[in-house]
Parts: sequence; C-alpha cells; structure tokens
Amino acid sequence: MFSSLIKAGLVLCSLILTANAVTAQSNDISAEKQALIKELLTVTNARATSEAVMNSIMDQQQQQVAKLISETLFKGDGHSPPADEAWRRKMMESAKRSGDRFRELFKQQVDFAKLMEDISYTVYDKHFTEGELRDLITFYQSPTGRKSITVMPQLFADSMQKSSEILIPQFQEIIGQLMREEQERLATESASLSPATSSTLPPPARPRRKRAATRRAPR
Repeated sequence: MFSSLIKAGLVLCSLILTANAVTAQSNDISAEKQALIKELLTVTNARATSEAVMNSIMDQQQQQVAKLISETLFKGDGHSPPADEAWRRKMMESAKRSGDRFRELFKQQVDFAKLMEDISYTVYDKHFTEGELRDLITFYQSPTGRKSITVMPQLFADSMQKSSEILIPQFQEIIGQLMREEQERLATESASLSPATSSTLPPPARPRRKRAATRRAPR
C-alpha cells in the first residue's frame, strides 16, 4: 500500500547520492559560469520552486495511496472483500498518518532545495554555455518568464494528476489482462499434465486367488 512512498524515498536517496558526486564536479566550473548559474537560480527562485514541486510530488503520492485503498482494497469484486466503514476509515487514517510522517522526517533530514541547487550547477554547466545562461536570465526577468516561474509548481502538479487519471486505469487493465492470461496458462498446463500423469502409473496388481487345499484319501 505504501509502495509509492517507498519508491519516492528511493528516488530521493538516489538524488542525495547524485548531489554528493556533483558537488565535487561543480568545483571544475569556471567562476564566471558559476556566478551566472547562481544568478539564474536566484532569478528563477529555484529554492522555493523546488520545494513546491517536492510538495506536489508528495501530495500526489498520498492521493494515489488513498485512491488505491478506495478502488482496489474495498471494491468488493470477489478478489478483495469489501470492508466496513470503520475499517476503511482506519486504513485511510493510517495512510495519511504514514504519508505525513514521511514528509516530516524527509524535511528534517534532507534540505531538498539545497540538494537541487547543488545538482543544478553541474546540469546547467553541462547543457548551457555562458551566453545561453545570460539569455535564460534575461527571459526569466521578463513578465512571461516570471509567470512561468510562478505557475511551474501548479503546472507540474496538474500534469501529474492528468497523467495519473489517464494512465492508472490503463495500467490496471493491463495488469488484469496479464493476470487472466497467467491464470489461463496455468489452467492449461494443469489440464495437460493430469492425463499424462495418470497414464504413466503402472496398472493395479490383480489379487491372487487362493487355491483350495486338497485332502488325500486315507489308505
């Protein structure tokens, strides 16, 4: 049930390991280019934006867990028995409590904004020249650029929600098809093995008849 949160945690751990590696690499960037990247991160309000995006990711994960509980565990389709309202409420509260606790511990132990800032130096250095960085700074200082910064977290959240609405039903249908195919395959294999197994068994032994004892006549 909490696999989505676990996956998110694993992704974040990989980001932390990546940040440790790129921090050393950022020392190879020229001072002028580092200054441009820092200005770009300041203009785009990168720290606040990254935190808002992270919150959107966690919100989506919690919503997916709640949806999983409502639509999968309690749909009463013969595969998962329906639960009473009290049990449903307990499960929903447990999911929310775990999600809130995950978010609390993550914020205590990881400075996500600083993490993304460290990664950004290497990423921007890899993909943009100094001239292109200046162009980006000019764009984000324009009204359109400032608007794109403001709406980016909500744009990201809306994109995730729409993607989930479209993809999750398709994923469920594909998983259901795979399960049906696997059940049919196992049933076919079981049916094909049963006659072969019985034909290879030796025929049952016939019981021997006891011969009647013959008495000799007295001489």
